[in-house]
Amino acid sequence: MAFVILDANPQNSIVELFDRLADRLAPGFGDVFILDNTKRQVAVNYGIAAACYLVAGQIISRMIRKVE
Repeated sequence: MAFVILDANPQNSIVELFDRLADRLAPGFGDVFILDNTKRQVAVNYGIAAACYLVAGQIISRMIRKVE
């Protein structure tokens, strides 16, 4: 996400690596909303993915604490 917002070179191998990782870690979130502004689209879609992971992590953490 930072690479898109900061206009990083999309042909760079490091940027490509992180782009592939983002697609694998948040499959389906890259195109939840299609916006005219690419930067805003990336921020919104991957922000939603981050929020979902945060909520899921909190739920799993509480479940683990109850077991112990």
